[in-house]
Amino acid sequence: MLLTLILLTIPGAHALSAADSGQKIEKAPTASRAEPLLVGIYYNNTLMDESIIYLEENEYWIPFEPFLNRAGLNEENPQGTVASYSTNLGILSYDTTGLKEFEGEECISFKDLK
Repeated sequence: MLLTLILLTIPGAHALSAADSGQKIEKAPTASRAEPLLVGIYYNNTLMDESIIYLEENEYWIPFEPFLNRAGLNEENPQGTVASYSTNLGILSYDTTGLKEFEGEECISFKDLK
């Protein structure tokens, strides 16, 4: 099994869908200096998905909800800011205060996935 990520820098990635649909593009103010990156997710040399992730201060951030969906994780018994997910290896708990918002989407850092 081989999982490969290909990162491409795409300045102004947040404006791509608006430009394609003919909508007026307004640049939203950014709270950080995150760089959006287009990522191809490959499994056994086959492109399975594409996504926008963010690079900020040498840390990669991926959208949280799509990650949960792709991983097949469903939240069980939320306790304040701590979310619990049942896996075949046991219960995984995550404090959601570690999430960070980029362009209106909550993201989780790669380091939190370790």
